[in-house]
This record gives sequence, structure tokens and C-alpha cells, in this order.
Amino acid sequence: MQHTMLCRLQQYWSNSLEPHKYVTVAEFSERFKKFHVGRAVIDHLATPPPVSEVATKGHSGQDEVSS
Repeated sequence: MQHTMLCRLQQYWSNSLEPHKYVTVAEFSERFKKFHVGRAVIDHLATPPPVSEVATKGHSGQDEVSS
């Protein structure tokens, strides 16, 4: 089973000449934060949405409540 799993995973390795290396969650998190995609996600989440978006995407009021 181990061999089959590694063979399937190899297609996702960026450099097939380097052996597989285990990465901890903490290490992955730190590397992701330094990567341009991680920085973009952090910047996006740090910016609050405009008030108009919050009002239209949120709960619209009592008219949705049925008795």
C-alpha cells in the first residue's frame, strides 16, 4: 500500500528528482504565509468588505421570518 500511495503522490511533486520530505503543519503554515498567495490571502482577509456588500449579502430583515 505504501508504494502505491507514493507512486500516486509523485505526480504532484514539483521536482521529481528530489525525494519526498514530510512537512509539519507549522512549517507549511510559515512557508504559506511567506508565499505570494499566502500574503494575498492575508491581505484580503485583513481588509473589511464595504458596508454595502455586508448589507446586501447578510440577513435582510424580518421579512424572511415566517410564522
